[in-house]
Amino acid sequence: MVGIRRTLWWLGSIALIVTVITLGNALNWWNILVDPKHKNYPHLGTINQIAGILSLLTSVFIGLYQIRLAKKPVIQAPRAEEQPQRDQPHETVSPPVIVPRRSPGIVDRTEEISVLRERLMEGASGIVIVTGPPGVGKAELVEEVLWHLEHASLDPPGTSRPRVVRHEIAPDLDQYAGIDVGMLVADIENLSDDDAALRKAISLQHSPLDQLTAALEKHRDAPVVIAIRHAESLFDPVTRQLRDPELDEAFEILTKNTQHRVSVVLTTRHPPKSLGQGTWAERWQPIAVKGLRPGDFLEYVKRLAGEETLVSNAVAGLHGLLQGNPRNTQLSCAAFRFARETSAELAAEIRHRKSGDGVLGFLIQRLIAGLNPLERRALQALDAYGTSVRLDAVCALVVEEHHEPHPADEVQNALTKLVERHLAVETAQGEYRLSLSEAERKWAGLPNGDGPVDERSYELLRRAGYELHDRRVTPPRSLADLRVALAELRALMRAGDLWDRAYNRIEDELDPELRKRNRMSLLLETREKLRGKLGSERREMANHNALGELYASRGDFTKANQAYSQALEYANLLRSLPYQTVIRANWAGAYWRHFEVETAYGYFELARDDHDKLLHSNPEVYRDLLPLRMNIFEGLADCHRHWGEYTKAIEFAKRARAVTESEGYPRTPEARDLSDRGRLSIGMKLARWHLELGDREAADRLDESVRLELNGHDQDWLQSVYQDGHACLLLDRDDVEEAIRTAQRAVELAREFTDPVILLQARTTLCLAYLENDDLDAAARQVEAAMPYRHRGGSLLPPALHALVAVGLDPDSGGGQAVERFRLLLAEAEERIQQDRHDVAAWDFKGFAGCGLFLYGEGELKDAIAAFLAARTTTRDVLRTREPTPGLVEQWISLLELLDAYGRPPRLLRPVIDVLCAMQARTSGS
Repeated sequence: MVGIRRTLWWLGSIALIVTVITLGNALNWWNILVDPKHKNYPHLGTINQIAGILSLLTSVFIGLYQIRLAKKPVIQAPRAEEQPQRDQPHETVSPPVIVPRRSPGIVDRTEEISVLRERLMEGASGIVIVTGPPGVGKAELVEEVLWHLEHASLDPPGTSRPRVVRHEIAPDLDQYAGIDVGMLVADIENLSDDDAALRKAISLQHSPLDQLTAALEKHRDAPVVIAIRHAESLFDPVTRQLRDPELDEAFEILTKNTQHRVSVVLTTRHPPKSLGQGTWAERWQPIAVKGLRPGDFLEYVKRLAGEETLVSNAVAGLHGLLQGNPRNTQLSCAAFRFARETSAELAAEIRHRKSGDGVLGFLIQRLIAGLNPLERRALQALDAYGTSVRLDAVCALVVEEHHEPHPADEVQNALTKLVERHLAVETAQGEYRLSLSEAERKWAGLPNGDGPVDERSYELLRRAGYELHDRRVTPPRSLADLRVALAELRALMRAGDLWDRAYNRIEDELDPELRKRNRMSLLLETREKLRGKLGSERREMANHNALGELYASRGDFTKANQAYSQALEYANLLRSLPYQTVIRANWAGAYWRHFEVETAYGYFELARDDHDKLLHSNPEVYRDLLPLRMNIFEGLADCHRHWGEYTKAIEFAKRARAVTESEGYPRTPEARDLSDRGRLSIGMKLARWHLELGDREAADRLDESVRLELNGHDQDWLQSVYQDGHACLLLDRDDVEEAIRTAQRAVELAREFTDPVILLQARTTLCLAYLENDDLDAAARQVEAAMPYRHRGGSLLPPALHALVAVGLDPDSGGGQAVERFRLLLAEAEERIQQDRHDVAAWDFKGFAGCGLFLYGEGELKDAIAAFLAARTTTRDVLRTREPTPGLVEQWISLLELLDAYGRPPRLLRPVIDVLCAMQARTSGS
């Protein structure tokens, strides 16, 4: 209706203009404009005024009429530069008018696009995977289909148009930043991105998977497509399995539940695999995107070139040389578009390059050579930043220092030219970053990331560091908030000769924040590069001490030993008793992680003695190091518990918790964070030890004490520690469902805070809970996701559970995978026993591994029984009797009963279970 009215209005206007012109010619009206002798020439000014007034009144009338039309409920095409409006659930709308694409889409790869569109329009298509090498055009193909879903006419008419949600995983952060189940739920529920409080409240009250199930039920008739770009960041690069078991289970729910219309499109380089026995990755054959076929290649070239036929004609003949790769095609079109020589000359030069790399290098070099000075500086600025930044950040860097800045529109134009040349990209947030791969950066002549830089590059990187420092998020609430701060550190390190500033950034800002998240490993490479460059023995000492800590956390004891040895040499040279105390305490921790427990115990004692000396020689430093004293006592407690000496272990643990109440304990925010986490983690550790002793009342008292201490604290990392420990207590009470919910909350909090230590512990707890709940698939997903966080020399429980679920998932296979895992478990347990004959846990896990291997015909049960008995009786003092641990024995009985039930035939392990049951009956007094 609106279109008809507008057409009639324009036709009427044209008719009126034609009529006036015709009458004017017939009556000689127009002579007044050119003939000063005309009798009415003196009145020309008055006529002009009258015409102006009439024109104004007409414009006002037309404007009011258009406003009146705009208020009428009509369907209009969204503006090309805006996101299309979202359809409401259950609503069927008429097809909107097709709007032009914001940029040329990928060519119509008839087969791939047809398959993808069919799967997405089918409704409950679950997980759709699109794979292909870098630059081949995966994202463009997906975007082409999404564009049609949003704008094109749907068949049959009246079909509900799906709501499309896009995610792009930033490539410049690390593996822990990505998509989680909570984000999927928010997408399905159509929650606002700004409603963070609501998201957080939902995620803490119910498990994410429960939320997902409820969201699918609530919106079962609303079609939704969730497209995830750069999805390879979600997967382990070796196994290609999802790192997040909850997300794996969510994908399984989306696949198996057919009563919904939600699809998730994963754009990734390689076909992924499911954790455990999931089927989501196998329901549909991945849509493989390869080099463009000749016909598609020509169509793609035409779309890129637009009206520039010379460009399209020139590139059209290069299909074989470009290997149909869309990235090479993009660069070729840009090269011809901005070429200074003729198309024939440029084509000849390209053909002269035989290999794919040669063509790529030539194209990049030609595009770089065609940049004007401002465009080149903008490119160098983006390279110096090393992360996506806004226009104002680029403006700040392209100007020479102490010079007048370039107008923003000029810099914007330069960035636009870089995007047109496909050398940079504009993100969905309106920021800019380089789009060059490492190989392309080399061809572009940009500074090497590791090598020395020239004076100009040095100055640019120095200023980039300052600019990034001013743009960092403070205070950071998540690892993603540290993106800019980490980019600042990279800029300083690339510049070279800014070692002191880089070191200050680490010590003052990054190390404290990453330490909270157990993510200090992100600083390992930087700290290694800083060795020998700090110009201060004290700083070198501190850096070597930090390196020792990092190596120890990775299980690299040889390097940790070397780093601590060098740090202690500096401390002795400086005669620094405080640093001697710190280094010995940290070195003790390294020996503890390496299960050289006797040596660790000795170093903990030396560190304690050094700290005692400070009480008299330097009371102020003594008080400053009280948080370290808490760690020393905790280390001594861990050693005693390792040997089964629970009385002394509990005594030292209590002394560790009491340190925070000492007179003069520092009240700085950093010290408070350490004390809060220390008291909480030690409290939950004590609760577990009391469970192992069979003292549930003491465990419950500690749990309640820690819960009360948490009142008033909203830090996610504190809550995650408590929730994980509390889940263990719930599991001991056989409250399995609540234990699962609590452990899931611990995982969610640890994910939000990106804490791999709690993720390992909480996922292990979840695995145990799912096993108790007879949900073997879920248990397998949890332990599969826990294993990447576990380093050799760590807890033996995750690999034991890893082997256990392998038996349960495939009991009739002959045990290929299970046997291999049990052998690895046995080897690691025996290695620990060789280091320390009184390692209680190692004896227990040796017994468990022996039982697992016995199911497949390896070994004898008497050896497994002997190992379990050794764990109950071994002692460092032959005159002392080991304390009974009926709670720990009960836990082993539960695991052995599960293993026995999975065996073929079952009940092969009853002799071992009977021995442990008899032992438990004696020690518990029943």
